[in-house]
Amino acid sequence: MEQSNQREDDELRARLETLKEEMEAGKVHFAPDLKIIDSLKAVKHGPDGKIDLSTVDSGVRTLAMMVTYSRQRTDAKGAVSLRDLQSSYFEFIEKNFGWLYADMKKQGADPSQAASALAASPEAVKNIGAAMPEFLELIDALWKESWDTAHYHVQDLSGLKAVFGGETFPSGRKNIVSCSGVYADTIVLPDPFLRTRHFYDQEGASAVRWFTKSALSILHYREAALADVRMPLVVIAPDRTFVDETEAQSLVHVSEPSILKHLNATFGIEFASIEEAERFLRALQSPLDVTAKLADKERLLFNLGDRDPLEKQIEDYMSKYFSPFFDGGAGDAVFASATGRMRQATDLLRRSDWLGGTPLIDAPTSWRYFTWKLGYEAQCAPGNPDLHLHMTHALQNAARTEMEWLGNVPIEALIEMRKQDALPELRQVLSNGVEALMELRPDNFYRTGDQVVKNVQDAFEDHRKKLAALTGKKWRFGGIELASCIVKGTVQIASACGVPLVSLIGTAIDQVVDVPKMKELPKRFSALKDEHKALHSSAVGLLFDASQR
Repeated sequence: MEQSNQREDDELRARLETLKEEMEAGKVHFAPDLKIIDSLKAVKHGPDGKIDLSTVDSGVRTLAMMVTYSRQRTDAKGAVSLRDLQSSYFEFIEKNFGWLYADMKKQGADPSQAASALAASPEAVKNIGAAMPEFLELIDALWKESWDTAHYHVQDLSGLKAVFGGETFPSGRKNIVSCSGVYADTIVLPDPFLRTRHFYDQEGASAVRWFTKSALSILHYREAALADVRMPLVVIAPDRTFVDETEAQSLVHVSEPSILKHLNATFGIEFASIEEAERFLRALQSPLDVTAKLADKERLLFNLGDRDPLEKQIEDYMSKYFSPFFDGGAGDAVFASATGRMRQATDLLRRSDWLGGTPLIDAPTSWRYFTWKLGYEAQCAPGNPDLHLHMTHALQNAARTEMEWLGNVPIEALIEMRKQDALPELRQVLSNGVEALMELRPDNFYRTGDQVVKNVQDAFEDHRKKLAALTGKKWRFGGIELASCIVKGTVQIASACGVPLVSLIGTAIDQVVDVPKMKELPKRFSALKDEHKALHSSAVGLLFDASQR
């Protein structure tokens, strides 16, 4: 006990020394009338030359802690830039898996397909399996030393951030940045190697499949993460629960109220504690035992859209996700599923708050649990989902349904939007009318999603009219329509549609109606080109062009 107290005293004195240094460096300032000044003046040193901690009140102790934390953040960020950290991460994965990623793209496959094909080869399983431990050890070492630095950098990004959750990693069938990047400045993704670590304990082929899928999925975002823009389109930031044992323990505790409320709603029983709910479910050995006790069958959800009987769904969940890792009956599996889902939703909310972003979920089943979580929390802590949450969900949903092209907006188009500073205008266009709907029904994500789709359609229709007006100016030279050439981006001023001057003269253009004289060409061409440039470089124009690719 004495050693513990001595260590705490030494740590406090170290923080006080940091406070003194920062004050002497002019980095800490106070208003003249603040009481903390009197508290600082009251701090004395003892006969041994050390600070007499009995003269240090709570205000000074808190200030010393805050200043020390601020210095640690500054020092950590100064040690390595966010770009250098991300570059090192992607370079390491690229060197090991770049060849496979290039082959995957050439074959038109996705990470899941490529990983499954590789796992079907015994030789590949043997070779990759042998290399996995060292690779994962290096990944662990990287994040152990730098996870807090990565988080500090992300926290200090000034733009709108969307924090991904709800599944291990975004689906490899599309690029999640494509649809979310037209609204959010930065998409924060987790490290998939950390999230899939528990799968590596399975038999060889399965472990290699998960491992390879993680690597190929990460490389899917390399271009976006390393793009030369002021604010990164993508940042990889590991989950605190995998690098901070305290956070992992805290997540277990803070998730319990939502888990309990979900089980209460599912079985129609007011369980007094998690332990009571677990005992109740443990007694239910078969899937039929579970379904016979259900009060709300919709809340026993494994995969949204699965039409199989619930008993069959429970059996499938047990064989694929529960039995390989745990012992127990159907009730234990249902308890594990509910616990995992609510922890997942709780973790996403905590990570989003910690990093200063808004949750981003692409998986429909995870989204359903997330909204249930919001509903359970609202019972004891009222609060409306914010605009950004409605918008990130609406865009993901639109990319799956009415506007599939949103999932394929090229990265170069997103980069151009940022260089043109188009995102603020796009956010305004996309979110028009959404807040009014939120005031009526904060939890009606479907209605606000419809509004976002309508906003895009209306904006595109207006843009099409402007394009039509521009292309309707039938200025032709030598059989070439000038406006259409400009719209297609194929005209340069010096070449005047690529037609030599002599051929223009030879076409008797003076006799053509509404055609400018040769001496007017430079001025009128420049005006038309500027009009086109302004239209296409507008926020909606950039998005419209991306939708046509």
